[in-house]
Amino acid sequence: MSNEIKVSVIIPVYNIEKYLNRCVESVYNQTFSNLEIILVNDGSSDGSASLCEEHQKLENRVKVIHQKNAGSAVARNAGLEIADGKYVYFLDGDDWIKEDAIEGLVRSAETHLCDVVIFDSCYMVDESGNIIGDDFTRKNRYSPMLGHEMFCEMWNNKEYFQSACLIFIRKELLTDKKILFPAGMMHYDDSLFKFILFMNAGIVVYLPEKLYYRRIREGSITQNPIVLKNVECCCYFIGIVNEHAKQTSEIYLRRTIKFYAYYLYELSIMMAESLDIRERDVLDMLFRIIDLGNEIGVGKYDDSCDIESYPHERVLSRKYHLLRGKITGSNSNV
Repeated sequence: MSNEIKVSVIIPVYNIEKYLNRCVESVYNQTFSNLEIILVNDGSSDGSASLCEEHQKLENRVKVIHQKNAGSAVARNAGLEIADGKYVYFLDGDDWIKEDAIEGLVRSAETHLCDVVIFDSCYMVDESGNIIGDDFTRKNRYSPMLGHEMFCEMWNNKEYFQSACLIFIRKELLTDKKILFPAGMMHYDDSLFKFILFMNAGIVVYLPEKLYYRRIREGSITQNPIVLKNVECCCYFIGIVNEHAKQTSEIYLRRTIKFYAYYLYELSIMMAESLDIRERDVLDMLFRIIDLGNEIGVGKYDDSCDIESYPHERVLSRKYHLLRGKITGSNSNV
């Protein structure tokens, strides 16, 4: 494999002193060596910042950025700004990868001349390193195809996973299309980034190998309690997805994107049900959810619809009408 190919591994770091060494060492030990490792300290208050500096002193492939706490999306974007690899890979600082992961991903990307390589993860572990279950592994196999086609195929097979840590990206695609992680999106920065990426990508390849180890820990960004901000972010995400559905003329793609919007809408309703309706900002957000339901069309499905044709839409529509009735005190129009 050509030594001229360089890969930038970007690792956001926030209060992960206990786990960072294993993560970074998994990159040091890669069989593919032409790497730069960009550690972005996102305002850590533990010893993570000092660890980043130590790694930079010990390994000339390490670059360190220090910033005020702004979230993983901003940290990843900061790393991307200074990355000079042909390919970029975003690795969470409390997880790690197999020693031949980057080599296999580069080989696949170069063989197929693709924009994105998708892969699977091995298993989840708890804070003590105990295996607690399988993570993201697909059963189906996929031929190389355009990004929006891969989105459709994987989504309809229930194998479209949201994590940005399970994709390997040609950097030029990100710079040409100005694709960045959206700041302030709570749990949805990966999801929105990946959706926009797939809508813009040329050839996407699926590599059916388990290359990633994911740690589940208390306090990690993917495990925080649901808050009003999550509902706001989800609603914003739905709006973007719905606009993509409106703009496409391909029936299969438009329908798949619409189903994706329905999935996100159902999440927004589930989260909304946990909120205190007596609070004014909560009530305003619930009205926003109702407006979104009208925009994406879930309100049009009712008991008169053919259940064979619209089973999920009817269930979602019932949830929509129940929420509307809850916030208005009746089943009349909002």
